Amino acid sequence: MYKSITMKTKIALLLTLLLLLSLTACTDTNDISGITPTPTPITSAPIEATQEPAPEPLESALPDDPVESDIAERVLHELTKPEYNGRVTGSDEIVQAAQYLAGVFEDIGLIPYDSGSFIMEYSNSDPGIRYFGNDLINAKGYNVVGVIPGKDSTKALVVSAHYDAVRVGGNQGALDNASGVAAILRVAENLLRWGEQPETDIIFCAFDGEEIGLIGSQAFVLNAKNTYQDMFNINIDTIGLSGVPLLIVGDEILREDIAVFFTDKGIPLDYENMVGGGTMVFGSDYVSFINYGFSAVSLGTLGDEVFAIMHTENDVLEVLDIAYIEIIADAVTEFIVS
Repeated sequence: MYKSITMKTKIALLLTLLLLLSLTACTDTNDISGITPTPTPITSAPIEATQEPAPEPLESALPDDPVESDIAERVLHELTKPEYNGRVTGSDEIVQAAQYLAGVFEDIGLIPYDSGSFIMEYSNSDPGIRYFGNDLINAKGYNVVGVIPGKDSTKALVVSAHYDAVRVGGNQGALDNASGVAAILRVAENLLRWGEQPETDIIFCAFDGEEIGLIGSQAFVLNAKNTYQDMFNINIDTIGLSGVPLLIVGDEILREDIAVFFTDKGIPLDYENMVGGGTMVFGSDYVSFINYGFSAVSLGTLGDEVFAIMHTENDVLEVLDIAYIEIIADAVTEFIVS
């Protein structure tokens, strides 16, 4: 640095001396109009832009903003209406609920699973079904099932939730389990709007008969295992209470994959029950898949807040955080796409 300053000083003194000599050579020392400085032309090449190219945008799992959809809210408001009277298996109201859901499945663009109808009828006394009650042994059940066909139709991902409930006072079956039905329909609509053909069939099931012993899911698995060489199940049951962390139970590998993905999305998880035996106290339709050797998990919630609502007259629409249900549904969608 010191050497550079010394050199600059010497050059400055030399230029000053040259300027004084040129001024002395003029005839009129007071007239400097004849002195026209000639700028040194810049001959260097134009400076090229050095800005780094913009990074490629991150590929989004969904091309459209899924938040624009209100399907979850619409389904929740419909299924919790008083005229469904708790959506009890074997009742006229469960048939009305099945017909409503079949219409939603068709409207969003799903394909009927079997025989051209979204409604898959079964009986609690069908061969292979384990029903341990007596009062509904001959009752009919009505699963609502739709498909997004995949490239490989020997395998299927089944996204499920039960839509039946219990009749207790003014119970609307909002948390248990209109919340899960709303979530899977948002997942279905998200994937249909995504527009890409999935690698395997993706089947959406709204199961009847969960509350009386997982009957609807048993009937479905008994049927589907003759069609598919392999199935994976993501079941959703009892979600949407604000501040209550999400529980994931079932197949260890699938559970951990989803847990890592959801943690990255900022969704709080109930690790205490996931590690400490939540599978033993959280029975839902995923068990029917596990019983036949298929990988399955269920997303849900446990705890005092849940038990104070579930199967009581407190289970009404107002307890739900619909935005939270949508966040979970969108995370499930992105996990499937990824």
